[in-house]
Amino acid sequence: MSDVFFDSLLEELDNFSLNQCITLLSRLTQVLEEKKNKVDYPRKNMYGVWKNDSFYMSPDFDESLEDFSEYM
Repeated sequence: MSDVFFDSLLEELDNFSLNQCITLLSRLTQVLEEKKNKVDYPRKNMYGVWKNDSFYMSPDFDESLEDFSEYM
């Protein structure tokens, strides 16, 4: 749709009755919902992503932190 046609359509909208505006809004809502549902966002499977990578964890990982000693 060209910009000129779209602009003329918007100008024509000023001449619509209330019922025509409601019908148009209802139809636009339907079209937008259909388009939203058609958009396919590919989801990448994240299971096993770190399977072959080396992972380092500090040897003192499970030790208590000095900053929290008063709470323990």
